[in-house]
Amino acid sequence: MKYYRKLFTGKEVEHPAYVTVRVRHGAVLPGLYAVVLEEDGHVSFLQTAMLKLTYDRSSKAMVIGVAYGRDGAIELIRSLTERALLETGSPAISGLIRKPAEKG
Repeated sequence: MKYYRKLFTGKEVEHPAYVTVRVRHGAVLPGLYAVVLEEDGHVSFLQTAMLKLTYDRSSKAMVIGVAYGRDGAIELIRSLTERALLETGSPAISGLIRKPAEKG
């Protein structure tokens, strides 16, 4: 399981820096959902308590955002899709993720 360096947060997250640090360290925050970009480009969301049960360390899935509640997670996915469409011309959220440049 990987975590995107600059996690996207829902509007209802009051202290984004605090919440993202807690999630990265495996804390369980009641009502907090993680938005996950799967290996194949699909996006899903699940409660942060389920992250360790669903994904292992070898998984290439990446947590790209957090939001409170199911509605917040759905709204975050909607806004990311809209942003991806405006910025890249494609609704694929994976286009928003900045990958580090390869050293060569």
